[in-house]
Amino acid sequence: MDQIRHYFAYDTWANQRTLESVQTVAAPSEKLLGLLAHIFSSKRMWLGRIKQTDDATISTWPTLSYEESSDLGERMRAAWSNYLDSLTETDLKTEIHYTIKDVGPGMQTVADIITHKFLHAAYHRGQIAMLVREQGGTPASTDLVVWAKAMRG
Repeated sequence: MDQIRHYFAYDTWANQRTLESVQTVAAPSEKLLGLLAHIFSSKRMWLGRIKQTDDATISTWPTLSYEESSDLGERMRAAWSNYLDSLTETDLKTEIHYTIKDVGPGMQTVADIITHKFLHAAYHRGQIAMLVREQGGTPASTDLVVWAKAMRG
């Protein structure tokens, strides 16, 4: 659980830096904003699957403004923080069963979902950094080692 909390703190920091980098673009493209919305919508969907709420079936590719994505990002940070605060080592082994429309049933453990959540966001933050640079902005450095160094002072 300590490692998960460590990666959660990193993920929160990296997402915030990514949001700030998007603000350096005068007119972010639809693709850039779509990736940003996808990061936070996916976090919402996976938490919905874990908790078995209606969020389990939301679209993970919504059309959101920068402000809407930023707000969703903050809501997901708080929701995941609350969830992780109640999580135990035993809970990590819990199997989460779900169905994907047009694909069928799936199953992941809570540990795999959390790991995926971190890796998925990192993948898309890299894509966003490339688009920010292409669109004249300043991409954020969101590498784990950059965060770790900053945390050590």
